Order: sequence, then structure tokens, then C-alpha cells
Amino acid sequence: WYKEQDLKSKFPHARHRVVEALFYALGVYFEPRYAAGRNMLVKQTCLVGFIDDAYEAYGLYEELQYFTDAIERFDISSMDELPTVNQKKLYETLLHVIGEAEYLVQKEGRSYAIPYTKDEKYVKAEQIECRRKHEKDVPTFDEYMETGVYTGAARLAMTQILIGMEEADQNAFHWILNSNNKFLKALQICSRLYNDIVTNEDEEKRGFKTASMCYMKQYNVSKKEAIEAFRAKIGDAWKDMNEGCMRPTMGVPMQVVRATLNYQRLLDLAYRDNDGYTKPNISFQQLITKVLIQPIPLD
Repeated sequence: WYKEQDLKSKFPHARHRVVEALFYALGVYFEPRYAAGRNMLVKQTCLVGFIDDAYEAYGLYEELQYFTDAIERFDISSMDELPTVNQKKLYETLLHVIGEAEYLVQKEGRSYAIPYTKDEKYVKAEQIECRRKHEKDVPTFDEYMETGVYTGAARLAMTQILIGMEEADQNAFHWILNSNNKFLKALQICSRLYNDIVTNEDEEKRGFKTASMCYMKQYNVSKKEAIEAFRAKIGDAWKDMNEGCMRPTMGVPMQVVRATLNYQRLLDLAYRDNDGYTKPNISFQQLITKVLIQPIPLD
């Protein structure tokens, strides 16, 4: 798929992580019955990476507002209003993959699932962070987290994960998107803070406002103290996640709960020591090799 779509030449400035995306999808659900879901999840993960790169690496602030508006509408006619060839290619690819996902769930009688994956809150939050960079605005930590929980993409990722699970009925989507859901809150906190802990120096060099920078401003503490506070918040989020798994009273299938927990585990694995997605050569490639190239023999 990646080669057929010629994505490497279409988006030369983006991170190309199709193998890492497959490793991630296997970590969420490895069972054979989720093969079609994994394939779809890989495609969606790659595209979210492209979108993230557009907002944070090479897209221009003035042009990105057009892309944000187009994502909010999710309509092929919006492509004509996009100002750059790159944006048009990305938007066209995104619509194509969403069309594939729609075909997959229609066969299962789950057409209700598609609207949940069109998460405009993600791109709106990305646009706000771009504006802060453009205006050199340093928000408080609380203000930062209002958008950071969405740019961490946990909410978006979980809707994409559920697309590939026949067990995920409409109640499962309502459950994961409930703002009072401790599982969702835990995922959002961890996806944002795990990432910030290992990427804050690189992000600050590029002009972005990081969680540690905002926390230091609001509480007048050192960066070391800010990172320690983040690790404590991550620890509390894990407690909420573990409690939810021991007392599954939310009325959703355990397969859905398990996939949610697996996503949390992947966050811990990918960002424990460094940014495994951006810099896979440091440690992630070794894990991928052991799982995909040199798996444990079954005989």
C-alpha cells in the first residue's frame, strides 16, 4: 500500500514510519481476526504522522488554517480551497483511507463508526499550538493541557483502533469518547506527557511551547521538578487504568478494554527513554527486529 500510493515521494519532508506503525498495530491487537483492522490502523497511523509533521515541522502557519478548515468539513470539494500541492495530496490520501475504513465497517453493519474517527478537535488543537509558536505565546500549563490532550492524539487513536474491532459497538465509541472516562483521561495525560518528557528539548529548539516550559512558568519550578511532576501524573494515570481493568463495570466488551490497555502499554514502551517514533534507530528498531524478523520459535 505504501509503495503503491508512492507516499515517500509525495511527502518527502514527513517521517516515514510504516514499519513502526505496523509494530504499533500488532501491539494493540495481534490476533488473526483483527488483520483487516490492523491494516487500516497502520494506514491511519501513518497519515496522522504526516498531519502532525505538517503542523509541527514544515507547514506554514498562514496556510495551515485552510487545512484545518478542510478537515473540519471532510468533503472532497474542500480540496480545491487548499493553497498548496502538498496539502491537496495529503487531504486526498486522507479521504481515500477514510473511504476504505467506511467500506470495512459497512460490511460489518457498523457504519456508525466512521463519524467518530473524524476528530476535528485534533487539528483545531494543532492549529492553536501553531498559533502559539507563531505569536511566541507561552501559555500556563493548564492552558497548554487543554489543547495538549488532543494533540497527543490518544482520543483519535482509540477511535481508529475501535474501527478494526467487530466487538466495538456504538456503546464502545460512546464510552471511549466520554470526557469523564478515566481510561480516556489516563491515555490523554500519558500520551501528552510521555511525549513531552523525551521531546521537550527538540520541540523548544523549533520554537514550540512544551509542557515543561509551561509548567515551569505557572509554578516557578525547575525543569527537573517539572519532569518529576509529569512522572507523578503518569503514575496516577496508570493507577486509574489498572483500577478500571480490575473493575470493568463500564459495560463494554473486555476486548475493547484490553485494546485500550495495550495502547497505554505501547505509549510506555515507545516513550520510556526516547521518542521511539521519531528516532526509531535508538532502540525501537531492535524491538521491531526481535518481533517481526527474529520471532520466538513456536516449536
